[in-house]
Amino acid sequence: MRGKTMRWLLATVMGVSWAGVWADEGALPQLDLDLPSGVYRCEEGRKQLGVERVRYDSDQVVVRWEGKRYTLARDVSFSGLPRYEDRQNGLLWVDLPWKSVLLNTKTERPMAADCVYAQGVDPSVLDAPVKVADVKTKKKAVARSSKPEPQKTASAVAASSN
Repeated sequence: MRGKTMRWLLATVMGVSWAGVWADEGALPQLDLDLPSGVYRCEEGRKQLGVERVRYDSDQVVVRWEGKRYTLARDVSFSGLPRYEDRQNGLLWVDLPWKSVLLNTKTERPMAADCVYAQGVDPSVLDAPVKVADVKTKKKAVARSSKPEPQKTASAVAASSN
């Protein structure tokens, strides 16, 4: 009884209908949103991941993250919003129409936040992940190599010819 009372209290504070709190978890209505499959860009494009929706089974999604594929199963949520979890690998994908987030359930921290669908982006970009730090390092190396050599002064040229 204490657990249900606590859920009711939290639901009331959060402005959620408390009727569902008393219901059995299996009886909670779940939203079935038609969200796109494909590449999602996160954190203003600094990270990206792929989401493949299993059309014949809306209770699963496949998330492509850092070169690996994870199958996540739908969890019942009190709000009814889509939430998918891979308990073995500690991943949780909260799937919202306006933005989504990939969480690490072991550390309780976001791995990729503010993810939005990147319309028209080819999923093959996920096959060769590029880290932001690598891109910055390459740009600095190119910038250094493109600097002109300092010109020798007349006295330096005369000294080197002697």
